[in-house]
Amino acid sequence: MNLKEVNQASETELNEPQELQILREKIENLRKMAMSVVAEVEALGNVKIIDVNSGINIQDEMRDYEKYLIQRALWHTSGNQARAAELLGLRATTLNEKIKRYNIQAPVRH
Repeated sequence: MNLKEVNQASETELNEPQELQILREKIENLRKMAMSVVAEVEALGNVKIIDVNSGINIQDEMRDYEKYLIQRALWHTSGNQARAAELLGLRATTLNEKIKRYNIQAPVRH
C-alpha cells in the first residue's frame, strides 16, 4: 500500500482506526529517516579536501569545522538552539554568540 492509498483508506478498510494511525505514523517515521539520510549524503558532498603539502591555516580550518558542526546540530534539532547547544556541549548563550559571529542562517529541512 503506497502513501496515497493509505491516506485514502477508510478506517473500515483496515478494520480498526488504530491500524490506520499506526500505519501513518510508520510512514511518517520512514519519511523523516529518509530525509535525514538525504541530508547526510548531501553533507558528504560538502567535504573539503585539504592539501597539507601546500600549507593550511589551522585557525581557518578549525573555524570552518566549528561552523559545520553548529550547522549540523541546528539542522538535527530543527533550529532549536537550546537543544543544539546541548548536543555540542555549549551554553546556549555561547552558541548564540557563535551563530551571530559566523552569520549562520537557520537550517532548512526538506
